[in-house]
Amino acid sequence: GKLMYGYAWPRNTHHGIEEIQAAAQVMYYGGDAAEALLALAFFILWYRSQREIATPRYRKDDPAALF
Repeated sequence: GKLMYGYAWPRNTHHGIEEIQAAAQVMYYGGDAAEALLALAFFILWYRSQREIATPRYRKDDPAALF
């Protein structure tokens, strides 16, 4: 995204500089949103794994679980 915005890369295409810069802005700021969603998913999975470790699971049909 930075190369596209700063240097109008890729050159010699049928797209104008304004179009390339607009696409670069979408990529740059969209990447921030994607990174935030990835971090949120990571913390949700981490929270669930910690909750499963903290709470033991007992089966009703397991006689050893009664003691």
